[in-house]
Amino acid sequence: MAKRTIMVVAIGMMSGMALEAQADSAANSYVEMTCEGPRITVEPNGNDFNIYAPGYPDHFRTNVTVRPLQPDWSFGGEDPNPSMTFSMKGGQTNQYKVVHYLKEQDATGKIFFHNYCIESSELSKTNNIVVPTGKSVIYTARRSGADCKSDWTVTGTPVNRADTTETKEGTTKIIFNRPYWQASTWFIPTMGTPKAGVYTIDLAVDVDNSILKDSGKMTVFGADFTSGTPCGFDDYTNWKSDPGTTEQQRAIDYYCYNGQNYRQGRCMWPYVSVRDSYDGFSSLVISSSDKTIDIISSMSQLSSYSPKTTTGSTTVKFNPYMGRTEGTLTAIYEGMPLAQLTVVPFPLQTRSVLVVYVGVATNHIINSSAGLSNLDNVFNQCVTKFTISERIFAYTGGPVWSGNALDEVRKEAEKDRNLRRLIRNSQHVIFVIYGTDAEKATVAGRGQCPGKHVWIYHGSTSSRTIPHEIAHNCGVGDEYQFVANGPSIPGPDTDNLMNILGGEQLRYKQWQKINK
Repeated sequence: MAKRTIMVVAIGMMSGMALEAQADSAANSYVEMTCEGPRITVEPNGNDFNIYAPGYPDHFRTNVTVRPLQPDWSFGGEDPNPSMTFSMKGGQTNQYKVVHYLKEQDATGKIFFHNYCIESSELSKTNNIVVPTGKSVIYTARRSGADCKSDWTVTGTPVNRADTTETKEGTTKIIFNRPYWQASTWFIPTMGTPKAGVYTIDLAVDVDNSILKDSGKMTVFGADFTSGTPCGFDDYTNWKSDPGTTEQQRAIDYYCYNGQNYRQGRCMWPYVSVRDSYDGFSSLVISSSDKTIDIISSMSQLSSYSPKTTTGSTTVKFNPYMGRTEGTLTAIYEGMPLAQLTVVPFPLQTRSVLVVYVGVATNHIINSSAGLSNLDNVFNQCVTKFTISERIFAYTGGPVWSGNALDEVRKEAEKDRNLRRLIRNSQHVIFVIYGTDAEKATVAGRGQCPGKHVWIYHGSTSSRTIPHEIAHNCGVGDEYQFVANGPSIPGPDTDNLMNILGGEQLRYKQWQKINK
């Protein structure tokens, strides 16, 4: 049996293919079969022929030509044709019959046309698509007009992440790029958290015939609100990589504790705090420069925002009316939300602080190191400022202070006729103490939670100490585990002011407590 490949002009080819297309031919003992189209394979099977068209959709049609091999064989009739041509598509069957010119012998055979392709769930059904982040996309393998069990290999290359390759065997469909909160229900190559990037179906192959195969590509574009000014921005609270993300897992994914140089997951709903009736700004980063993104607001009290549409990354400006009603700005593509920013307006609050230097404690260390001058900077996240007054209180104690001894300082100061009115009228009272803490010498300060009194040891060297203790006064708890007889255990949120690892960030729920 002979087989050859020739070049012909294709008829009925799928859009986008070159006009000059390859054709494949094969022969049995009686006829030669030729089918037009690149990648097409013609295989004889006795008197029958199978035609395989990998990568061709169900609507594709092409020409199949049958020609007798010997001059004394023909298709019969008084004026026999030298060849016959059929227009065929996937799933169709045709039949040929050739006879010897003496009509003493004939031969018949069937022609089976098998196409194979993968189709996306997009309206176009094409296998190369561009979709927004979060959209659920189904790819289906099709053979001759019906779903076909296939083996799949998929590679994902999300932005700022390493490639991930997954395989799935013996299934007609794969589904991916579901929103991350549905990720546990995926039944496909799970590509990790869906992020903007390129996801390639390297190979989908018919489980019954390896000749039939196809490939495809899904380009995912997305958007993220990545910063907020001039007050606070929190993209940690709603950071997720899977449903039911624990606090520990959130920190691992957010801070890259896994040793990767990219974050796992994303925050679709960050918060930005802003002073009401004042302008706020947020960076909207879009991973596509040719898609028109609409920006809409759910805030009835939002006096203005801009822009309303964008085709690339931009800075969104907004101004909430006076009030404390939260609202959202949402970036949308064709009805699909890509990113949402929760705008949290606060009226400016000014809190009064009285600093009392006890005994021989001096003021130069507290001002330069312990964070008195850092209060406005840290609490700007909560739209909060401070007024500070300072006094000296002659008192002898220490140098090692127990909790009772610290409280005794407070009681004595409240009796002092020069201090008691100031203490009563101040929202926060900071006692600067010379010495160390009796429970743990490395303790830099203590603060009532909630309350108004703070005790700071004059040797504190951290600019976070006073902001940390003032936050306690406002009812904000620690984000770490205190251990009296050993090192305290840090909490997972590394950058949090209420942790012990050096950060100065306050999160959404902490903003709310401070603004009660």
